[in-house]
Amino acid sequence: MILHVEDVSKGFRGLKALDNVSFEVQAGEISSIIGPNGAGKSTLFNVMTGQFPPDTGKVIYKGEDITNLPPFEVFRKGIGRSFQKTNIFHELTTYINIQVAVLSGEGRTRNILKPAKGMVRDATESLLESVGLIDNANHIASQMAYGDQRRLEIGIALANNPDFVFLDEPTSGVSVEEAKDIVELIQRLKEERGLTVLLIEHHMDVVFSVSERIRVLHEGRLIFEGKPDEVRKSDEVQRIYLGEER
Repeated sequence: MILHVEDVSKGFRGLKALDNVSFEVQAGEISSIIGPNGAGKSTLFNVMTGQFPPDTGKVIYKGEDITNLPPFEVFRKGIGRSFQKTNIFHELTTYINIQVAVLSGEGRTRNILKPAKGMVRDATESLLESVGLIDNANHIASQMAYGDQRRLEIGIALANNPDFVFLDEPTSGVSVEEAKDIVELIQRLKEERGLTVLLIEHHMDVVFSVSERIRVLHEGRLIFEGKPDEVRKSDEVQRIYLGEER
């Protein structure tokens, strides 16, 4: 076990977004969280990565309580994250986007007056190669295809050399073919880097093709957890969520 979420609840202005959510993630697995819009998926990610403090409960990572750590401290524990909406510097090159993320991962962004052109070149180029963007290194991020922007964000999430990566809808907005490529990228990176990956995803083809385990949220509660075949066979999941996807 690498991550343990224990009885996590979170409310906003009287509305309970998460209601006593508990689960464990095993090291080295790719797993998913699914559920209808408003189920609490992104809120759960935000709690686990330090964006929001929970009202109750704990988040334990590698045996350490990280519940109330701010995002930059969670980042330093070896946790990476991408976001539902691309979180990149749109007017900078792909190379600089990755370079800045690598510098941040090494805690070197405070030395802002030092020229950065030659810094962490090997690490930056290696990461660009890993996500398939080395040929796009000098392209302005906003001018790349959306699928490549998604690849860039995955690269940024890996810049601190994490053991655990949260991916929030990594195939959102991309074509079917681009989604297949991103699935292959996630699987390859998991094997090459020994990653544990937890993703939120609405595309069920992606979820069932990449996930070793699936967790289903509904109205802030974890209503089901199991292997893909078990999720498919669940009457409750079919009624609440999968039926809506058809």
